[in-house]
Amino acid sequence: GTESNGVYMSSNNGTSWYYSSFPGYSIHDLLVVGTDIYAATTDGVSKTSDSGATWSPVYTSCTTYGVLSLGYFAGKVFAGDRCGLYSSSNSGNNWTLTGCPAVRIWSIANLGAMVFCSGRTFYNDVEPVYFSVDSGLNWVSKSNGITNFDVREIATKGSDLFACNFNTGVLISSDSGNTWAVSTNGITNLAVGEIEIMGDNIIVGSGWNNNFPGSLFLSQNNGASWTDISPVTSSIGINELYIQGNNIFAVSDSFGSSYLYFSSDTGNT
Repeated sequence: GTESNGVYMSSNNGTSWYYSSFPGYSIHDLLVVGTDIYAATTDGVSKTSDSGATWSPVYTSCTTYGVLSLGYFAGKVFAGDRCGLYSSSNSGNNWTLTGCPAVRIWSIANLGAMVFCSGRTFYNDVEPVYFSVDSGLNWVSKSNGITNFDVREIATKGSDLFACNFNTGVLISSDSGNTWAVSTNGITNLAVGEIEIMGDNIIVGSGWNNNFPGSLFLSQNNGASWTDISPVTSSIGINELYIQGNNIFAVSDSFGSSYLYFSSDTGNT
């Protein structure tokens, strides 16, 4: 997904790319469910069932900011935008607003039978973590121990939850979100906004900050410590991470230019 230029695709691990027929929207997130691909755009959600040859809009967002995140759990597709969290149980043909009290939904993830999301509330302008045990019908805040609620992304590894906080780094919960602990040993740039799980490894990306170098960090001990594996020494911001097998794809933004970095050896090169 790109900014304002739609979707590009590669069939050779990023060696070459070709443009799909997708309209020129900015792409915030992509979700693959079987043979269907969903794209979160500045307009809403679009879907393709033929590997990107054709796309059809399936949801129109309530604002011009569009849909920010996508997720899938228990046969439902979830889409988060600035109006709240919506779900569809029929491949995007119909959508229902869930009971999640947050809006501007940054991230959606599941742990066992629980669905988690991070977003902003109207009342106190914070972005707490919520969870649901009934596929999104009822929600409870799970933010105990999070001192700054700017949580951008959530990921799961085994029975643990990992949350990216754009001000305090990485947060870890080993009790289904009841309590959270900060994990920043080795992370020099605490503006963490992206996280991906690659087997036993955890990889996080930080936003651009000229005062704090470092943009990509690796943990091989479940977040106890982190190693800087940034692709370049200058300050860049990681806007998106994607893992395919042993391959890492990192999209960066630096001074108005965007770059795609690729590593096949856990970030060593």
